[in-house]
Amino acid sequence: MLAAAARHPELAAAVVQCPVFSGRAVVAKAGVRHLVRFTVPIASDLVRSALRLPRRYVPLVGRPGELAFVNQPEALEGWQSVTPPGYRFDNRITAASGLGMLFYNAAAQAGRVRCPLLICASDRENLIDPAIVTKVAGAAPKAVVVHYDADHFTIYHPPFVEQVVADQVDFLRTHLQSATP
Repeated sequence: MLAAAARHPELAAAVVQCPVFSGRAVVAKAGVRHLVRFTVPIASDLVRSALRLPRRYVPLVGRPGELAFVNQPEALEGWQSVTPPGYRFDNRITAASGLGMLFYNAAAQAGRVRCPLLICASDRENLIDPAIVTKVAGAAPKAVVVHYDADHFTIYHPPFVEQVVADQVDFLRTHLQSATP
């Protein structure tokens, strides 16, 4: 959403929740060893793509130690906690998508966001570096950060989700009403 807000100066307001502003920061948190494990799958997927063969997939989320893009402790359980009962999550992504993640840097665009921006930050964030939120908020001219004593997934569950939604509705109501002629 931050990148979209930077590209669209006509927006009246924007909200981001549990933001992943930097793919490189996600990779850094996982460690170089984790990144190296993806070298062969990424290269294989790139070759397969170039030859128009079926793509090579890897799990998006897994348990610690597993070959998955996100394998932080409790990530798989957290991911499963936000899917409806009976829903079958297709837990795969093309291996070459890792390159896109490595170079994704919405944080660099924060200074171009002209609209009021609400950042809902989890203070016990377990998948990304919460310090990036502070950096982005400092760079975005009209950013407001609201902190929640939650992690990346508990914010989607009671009692946090009700407060987050109420804060977002209040923010949008304030900024969208003032933006209407």
